[in-house]
Amino acid sequence: MNAGGQQRRIAYKYEKHPEYRVIFANGAVGGATPRGDIKFDLFIEYLEIPEHTEHSITPDGIGPEVDRTPQNPPFTRQSQVGVIMSPGQAKSFAYWLMGQVDALEKKRKPE
Repeated sequence: MNAGGQQRRIAYKYEKHPEYRVIFANGAVGGATPRGDIKFDLFIEYLEIPEHTEHSITPDGIGPEVDRTPQNPPFTRQSQVGVIMSPGQAKSFAYWLMGQVDALEKKRKPE
Protein backbone atom coordinates (compact mmCIF):
# COMPACT_ATOMS: atom_id res chain seq x y z
CA MET A 1 0.00 0.00 0.00
CA ASN A 2 1.11 3.54 -0.57
CA ALA A 3 1.12 6.45 1.91
CA GLY A 4 -2.56 7.21 1.21
CA GLY A 5 -3.56 3.70 2.27
CA GLN A 6 -4.52 2.66 -1.24
CA GLN A 7 -3.19 -0.45 -2.90
CA ARG A 8 -1.06 0.17 -6.00
CA ARG A 9 -2.43 -1.50 -9.15
CA ILE A 10 -1.64 -2.10 -12.78
CA ALA A 11 -4.27 -2.87 -15.42
CA TYR A 12 -3.72 -5.01 -18.51
CA LYS A 13 -5.76 -5.12 -21.71
CA TYR A 14 -5.57 -8.47 -23.48
CA GLU A 15 -5.63 -8.76 -27.26
CA LYS A 16 -4.65 -11.40 -29.80
CA HIS A 17 -2.05 -10.92 -32.51
CA PRO A 18 -3.52 -11.33 -36.04
CA GLU A 19 -1.46 -14.52 -36.45
CA TYR A 20 -2.60 -15.96 -33.08
CA ARG A 21 -3.46 -19.64 -33.21
CA VAL A 22 -3.95 -22.50 -30.81
CA ILE A 23 -1.52 -25.38 -31.25
CA PHE A 24 -1.26 -28.86 -29.79
CA ALA A 25 2.08 -29.91 -28.32
CA ASN A 26 3.41 -33.28 -27.12
CA GLY A 27 6.62 -31.85 -25.72
CA ALA A 28 9.35 -29.25 -25.79
CA VAL A 29 13.03 -29.16 -26.66
CA GLY A 30 15.51 -26.37 -26.12
CA GLY A 31 17.94 -24.76 -23.70
CA ALA A 32 19.98 -21.67 -22.94
CA THR A 33 20.93 -19.24 -25.70
CA PRO A 34 24.40 -17.66 -25.98
CA ARG A 35 22.87 -14.41 -24.65
CA GLY A 36 21.52 -16.11 -21.52
CA ASP A 37 17.86 -16.47 -22.48
CA ILE A 38 15.86 -19.69 -22.55
CA LYS A 39 14.71 -20.84 -26.00
CA PHE A 40 12.40 -23.78 -26.55
CA ASP A 41 10.32 -25.23 -29.35
CA LEU A 42 6.95 -26.84 -28.72
CA PHE A 43 6.55 -29.90 -30.93
CA ILE A 44 4.09 -32.57 -31.93
CA GLU A 45 5.25 -36.15 -32.29
CA TYR A 46 3.77 -38.53 -34.83
CA LEU A 47 4.42 -41.41 -37.17
CA GLU A 48 4.48 -40.43 -40.85
CA ILE A 49 1.92 -41.97 -43.13
CA PRO A 50 3.43 -44.59 -45.45
CA GLU A 51 4.52 -43.69 -48.98
CA HIS A 52 3.02 -46.89 -50.34
CA THR A 53 0.88 -49.80 -49.07
CA GLU A 54 -0.28 -53.08 -50.56
CA HIS A 55 -3.37 -54.97 -49.44
CA SER A 56 -4.53 -58.48 -50.16
CA ILE A 57 -7.69 -59.06 -52.15
CA THR A 58 -10.24 -61.37 -50.57
CA PRO A 59 -13.55 -62.70 -51.85
CA ASP A 60 -15.21 -59.91 -49.83
CA GLY A 61 -13.05 -57.13 -51.31
CA ILE A 62 -9.90 -55.41 -50.10
CA GLY A 63 -8.22 -57.33 -47.31
CA PRO A 64 -5.56 -56.48 -44.73
CA GLU A 65 -2.34 -54.67 -45.47
CA VAL A 66 0.47 -57.03 -46.54
CA ASP A 67 3.29 -54.57 -47.29
CA ARG A 68 4.25 -50.91 -46.77
CA THR A 69 7.06 -48.53 -47.68
CA PRO A 70 8.95 -47.65 -45.60
CA GLN A 71 8.64 -50.72 -43.38
CA ASN A 72 9.63 -48.97 -40.14
CA PRO A 73 9.32 -45.21 -40.59
CA PRO A 74 10.88 -43.00 -37.92
CA PHE A 75 8.79 -40.91 -35.56
CA THR A 76 8.72 -37.24 -36.50
CA ARG A 77 8.93 -34.34 -34.05
CA GLN A 78 7.59 -31.29 -35.87
CA SER A 79 8.27 -27.95 -34.18
CA GLN A 80 5.10 -25.88 -34.02
CA VAL A 81 6.40 -22.68 -32.42
CA GLY A 82 9.58 -21.36 -30.82
CA VAL A 83 9.59 -19.32 -27.61
CA ILE A 84 12.39 -17.22 -26.10
CA MET A 85 12.18 -16.01 -22.48
CA SER A 86 14.50 -14.50 -19.93
CA PRO A 87 15.43 -16.90 -17.11
CA GLY A 88 13.12 -15.00 -14.74
CA GLN A 89 10.21 -15.21 -17.18
CA ALA A 90 10.89 -18.90 -17.76
CA LYS A 91 10.89 -19.59 -14.01
CA SER A 92 7.61 -17.67 -13.55
CA PHE A 93 6.12 -19.55 -16.50
CA ALA A 94 7.23 -22.90 -15.02
CA TYR A 95 5.62 -22.06 -11.65
CA TRP A 96 2.42 -20.89 -13.36
CA LEU A 97 2.27 -24.02 -15.51
CA MET A 98 2.79 -26.33 -12.50
CA GLY A 99 0.06 -24.42 -10.65
CA GLN A 100 -2.33 -25.06 -13.55
CA VAL A 101 -1.49 -28.78 -13.50
CA ASP A 102 -1.96 -28.95 -9.70
CA ALA A 103 -5.35 -27.20 -9.94
CA LEU A 104 -6.49 -29.58 -12.68
CA GLU A 105 -5.35 -32.64 -10.71
CA LYS A 106 -7.26 -31.42 -7.63
CA LYS A 107 -10.42 -31.04 -9.72
CA ARG A 108 -10.05 -34.57 -11.11
CA LYS A 109 -9.53 -36.32 -7.76
CA PRO A 110 -12.56 -38.38 -6.75
CA GLU A 111 -14.15 -37.02 -3.59
